[in-house]
Amino acid sequence: MQIKSGSIRHALMTAAAGASLLVSGVASAEWYVGARAGLSIVDKGSDATTTELRAMGEPNVTADVDDSDTAATLYGGYKIDGVIAIEASLYTLGSHDTTVTGTTADADALAVKTATVQPRSGDGVSIAGVIFTDPVYGFEGRLRMGVAYWQSEFETTTSSGTRSFDDDGFDPMAGVGLWYTGLGKIKLGGDLDFYVINNDPVYLLTAGIEFQP
Repeated sequence: MQIKSGSIRHALMTAAAGASLLVSGVASAEWYVGARAGLSIVDKGSDATTTELRAMGEPNVTADVDDSDTAATLYGGYKIDGVIAIEASLYTLGSHDTTVTGTTADADALAVKTATVQPRSGDGVSIAGVIFTDPVYGFEGRLRMGVAYWQSEFETTTSSGTRSFDDDGFDPMAGVGLWYTGLGKIKLGGDLDFYVINNDPVYLLTAGIEFQP
């Protein structure tokens, strides 16, 4: 079989161009680390939890869900060409415990039912892909989508006392952010992240600081 020299030159040029793009991408990659703190809010509050308990045969009870708490995240990312990044984080969504009042035939059974339906929060780790917009007047937008592993330890209080429960799982997460980039290696901004913990939405509203070496 005859191989034309033009084909060889074309293949070599294509390979060289690909290698050049790869090297360029690695060279322009940027590490960053940051910390944010703020508020965690569970979407499923007292009314929804009460409704579910009454549907489970507890018509005379009322649930009081602690639906907000302080929260925080520590994270780091690897940005390529200033547009896309892979980001990993450690986060805490605080504690969202539930107190149930009213009459019931079996307070221990009520505690177990409440633990089944009350919202989760907890702590965990996540990994996500992040898309960055071009800065406009020094501000850049961010869109984040990924998956989170969570561990939740929560308390349920009924007339029989307070009982502790735990749970864990993998669920999707997403977020948006707006950051100011006009301070050199330091960035200031805020994010709204959305976690699905055991099928219930939890919102993480934070502000923070980020450093890019």
